Amino acid sequence: MRFPRIHLDQLLTFRVVATERSFTAAADMLSISQPAVTMQIRALEETYGIKLIHVKKKKVHLTAEGERLLSHAEEIYRAALRAEDLLTQHGRARTLRIGLAGALAVYVSPVINVFGELYPSVRVVVREGLSLKLLEELRDFQHDLCFVAALEEPAKDLEAFPLRHPEPMMLVAARTSPLVERAEVTWSDLDGCPLILHGEGSVARKLILEEFQRRGLTPNISAEVDNIAYLKQLIERRGGVALMFSPNVEEEVAQHKLEVLNWKGGDLRLGIDVVVRREEEPSPARSAFLGVMKKHFGGNFDYGP
Repeated sequence: MRFPRIHLDQLLTFRVVATERSFTAAADMLSISQPAVTMQIRALEETYGIKLIHVKKKKVHLTAEGERLLSHAEEIYRAALRAEDLLTQHGRARTLRIGLAGALAVYVSPVINVFGELYPSVRVVVREGLSLKLLEELRDFQHDLCFVAALEEPAKDLEAFPLRHPEPMMLVAARTSPLVERAEVTWSDLDGCPLILHGEGSVARKLILEEFQRRGLTPNISAEVDNIAYLKQLIERRGGVALMFSPNVEEEVAQHKLEVLNWKGGDLRLGIDVVVRREEEPSPARSAFLGVMKKHFGGNFDYGP
């Protein structure tokens, strides 16, 4: 039987350097010194007599051989994460890690609460974030499942299931906004108006900016915010507008802090997906949670048998 001679720590270090395109960033991520990173890459190259990396103006560039090796290094990195996840599965049997896009909390929180009552021995860890960032964390085994804005083209390594039918986004403004006095508001009316957006990595942000671009309009982005509560505060304080889900602003509208405008901007909708890693044996906690979800959402949720 042939055993590989390659040092896996060198290969995984190469993967980080190649992905980050920086020895400094790789050293920070690996929590080792930059000279140690350089020594590992040099040892890998010298062992096989091949050049994998060129550095020009402190920027890492892969050779053709380096590009080909990166795909193998990525496979080994993912396989190592899966192996580690398998070995730690028993210890995490009573823990459920959920990634949750902040704007969707209003829809998902009731299910989390019910699950907590039914399974009090399971520790539920919820981390809010932006949809695209959460999916990257899911790939790195930081979550057991994620709730994100519906994906147009799910990645091959992930499996997405619709949680709700696409919901319309409402145009919300501060009461001091001049748009409040208009009988109806269109995309053209937003040209130059202070716009509050979700941060980079938000599916909603991507969709909104694409709509501006499609109409040949330039958005006046006043702020980019990851937190829903702070986003609403900025709308009120800066007199701007934002596109949001109706349940997220019901309280502020009832208190007359914000106004829902008569939006004639087309049918801008976002669905909600629950996303898991494809072809992975689910933990008991995840299976139990998905069972609770199935009862809560009924026909709207079609995960598994």
